[in-house]
Amino acid sequence: MLVYLIAILIWGLIWGFATNAVIENKGYEENWFWWGFFFGFIALIVAATKPQRYEEKTYEGSDDSFHISPAFNNADTSADGRSAVASNGSWKCYCGKINPSFTGTCGCGRTKEWNLKKIEDAKKEKAEKEQKEDELINLQRLNEYKKLLDSGIITQEDFDKKKKEILG
Repeated sequence: MLVYLIAILIWGLIWGFATNAVIENKGYEENWFWWGFFFGFIALIVAATKPQRYEEKTYEGSDDSFHISPAFNNADTSADGRSAVASNGSWKCYCGKINPSFTGTCGCGRTKEWNLKKIEDAKKEKAEKEQKEDELINLQRLNEYKKLLDSGIITQEDFDKKKKEILG
């Protein structure tokens, strides 16, 4: 009789921890251990069918802060200069899921390294785009000064001075 009682307790513990782990991985801060302990497989199925929860979190570290917005936009969020890894080691996947530090691969199949490379590529792309926009603005300003020179409003010296200033 005692063996059966111990076996039932171990069985309940396994289902309780498994159900609670699923709920935590989905982003919920609820304790589902007892649901899993008493209802086993049914509680695990219910936990597994709950939708992924994305919430706004901010981790503060000594060197940087890590901010996670509820809607994850690949281009904007990854290239805005914020770190993809929090000070506690957790990391945010492109799919939007926040993964603990000990996880190397997200549930969507992307690895931590892949995400970091994508974020670096997006930062480089954003910097190149900003540089091109700055060059275009400078050329437009130079064109305006050329029109002023051609119409006789400014002198050649003024134009040359502004040209040096704009082009560096």
